[in-house]
Amino acid sequence: AISQAPTRWGRCSLHLQWHRHSSQLSIQAEWPADAPPPAIRLSLRGPEGLRLATVSIDGQPAADGDLNADELTLPPLAGRALVVARFTHDG
Repeated sequence: AISQAPTRWGRCSLHLQWHRHSSQLSIQAEWPADAPPPAIRLSLRGPEGLRLATVSIDGQPAADGDLNADELTLPPLAGRALVVARFTHDG
């Protein structure tokens, strides 16, 4: 976890939790909503042998334009997001 890290846009936090039994990664991201960065991108790479299957942002499926391969772009004006990435086995 990264809590209240100073950035040029203000304090930002990032908390990650890997759920091994469900092959799911939960990410809670927070940044200043009053002066957000121009873009927020997360790289969603799973462990070896797993590939990204689905991604949701705040309980909604990620829009087609928000996900490029394993890079997710978050809407910066929100100020926070809960991202859930589900992975499946290769093959």
